[in-house]
Amino acid sequence: MIDEDKSRHDFRNQLGIILGFSDILLAEVAAGDPRRGDFEEIHQAATAALDVIERLFPIDADTPSRDPRSANADVHSEAQMFPGDTAAAARNGTRGRLP
Repeated sequence: MIDEDKSRHDFRNQLGIILGFSDILLAEVAAGDPRRGDFEEIHQAATAALDVIERLFPIDADTPSRDPRSANADVHSEAQMFPGDTAAAARNGTRGRLP
């Protein structure tokens, strides 16, 4: 038996991470950068997947919910506290550490 609440929660958490990092990448990449389209596609796919999850595992009317996309502003705000290339820092594990 699948625990629908846990499954929904786990999937939404993972998609929230993907959406948050794709927002950071989109904020750091110039409009003419050839990678921008790939980052936009990642963001659109994660958003579509979130919508699929909501259809597969509907939330009860009594269950409080927070859209993981609303956390993106928090992630972006935190990223602004650490100057430099946030995407590179995230890849090499130095994000959030002082130099």
